[in-house]
Amino acid sequence: MNERFREFTLLLSNIGRAINKIKNAEMKKYNLKGTQVSCLFYLYGENEMTAKDICALCEEDKGAVSRALKELEEKGFILCEKDEHKKKYNSVLRLTEKGNEVAGFINNKVESIISYDKDYITKSELESFYCTFNKVYNNLKKASENCEVEND
Repeated sequence: MNERFREFTLLLSNIGRAINKIKNAEMKKYNLKGTQVSCLFYLYGENEMTAKDICALCEEDKGAVSRALKELEEKGFILCEKDEHKKKYNSVLRLTEKGNEVAGFINNKVESIISYDKDYITKSELESFYCTFNKVYNNLKKASENCEVEND
């Protein structure tokens, strides 16, 4: 069982590193970072979203998402329709033409990476993988909710 845990945690770490490497390499030309890429990805195809919506979808830290959105707005990738009656966190966000172009590129890249290949992995194998992976995630999430973090 220890070998299975070791393999599982190494695979997760390596997958995370590979995803970050792809994000960084592909987005270098746009001077974008990982959380910014996630924000553009989730905004793509939507007429409007809020920072709150994006945080819920990508399960990122609220502060990290807020900083990423501020930078995206400063770089001209998104527009934030500020409403004096709402907190900025609930303001409407939209992609600009520039943002839509880059988000489309991101979406196409994601599709090419996660799409299944009949010669490599079958559709049923992929469905089985995601079903199992979700079960493992839900089990780990439930276990982690019962953990207390001690401060040194």
